Amino acid sequence: MSQQANGPKSATPSPSNLGNTSTYTIGFRYNPFMTSRGGFAWHNEYNWLHVDGVAADGTALNRSELLIGFDFDF
Repeated sequence: MSQQANGPKSATPSPSNLGNTSTYTIGFRYNPFMTSRGGFAWHNEYNWLHVDGVAADGTALNRSELLIGFDFDF
């Protein structure tokens, strides 16, 4: 959209980058052993999220998440 609609109680249009989202994720999986009868995996993942203009005070919202997990298969 080339122009956002006016916000509530506002005569000026919202900025053109309102709600733009950027997210970056990096992760890895390590399998120390995997056989026909069982296995084990260790997962790690980190994610960073940035959204323009959606915080309560009109600034950007930044959020990060960390996931660590184990899988067993026997």
